[in-house]
Amino acid sequence: MKAIVGLGNPGQRYRNTWHNFGFWVLDELARRQGLKFCGRDPGYEEGRGAVGRETVWLVKPLLFMNQSGVAVRSFQEARSVEASEILVVLDDVHLPLGRFRIRDHGTSGGHQGLENILEEVGSHAIPRLRCGIGESSLPKDLTDYVLAPADRKEKDRLKRLVDHAAQICEDWVREGAAHVMNVYNGLEEIL
Repeated sequence: MKAIVGLGNPGQRYRNTWHNFGFWVLDELARRQGLKFCGRDPGYEEGRGAVGRETVWLVKPLLFMNQSGVAVRSFQEARSVEASEILVVLDDVHLPLGRFRIRDHGTSGGHQGLENILEEVGSHAIPRLRCGIGESSLPKDLTDYVLAPADRKEKDRLKRLVDHAAQICEDWVREGAAHVMNVYNGLEEIL
């Protein structure tokens, strides 16, 4: 059994912001699987499906980004999923828009949502898919950037990025972390 956790912020106000890229990817995975999210715990929504022969839980923390770890720990305890079987999908402002980076362990790299997950779960051996949302000229206050709505004029480009991230997640389930790291790390931006 594996789980894919998409990071974002709850509520309509944040729905279309860059910081919700993880939620967008989970919505696409749910669409592909034909599943709906339902509440299991006040801290998260979950949906259960399959990729190939593997059972997969899709999890959206309903707490704000900086508290995502509380929801992930609650899910992990409820479903008895090992840290190494949880893929966290998150935005990364330090990667160019359209670039992806997959790791099977490591530090938070300054991402507060991932930092909270690592602390709450008590392990750095949590796979993560970083989805680049950075631009060439970023403001000094990155909070304003990640909490700003994504440019909906670029709807087709955003759809391609979300589709590609969803494919990476499915490949992670089918083939494992080593495979997706070899295939997708270092690729040029997907535009």
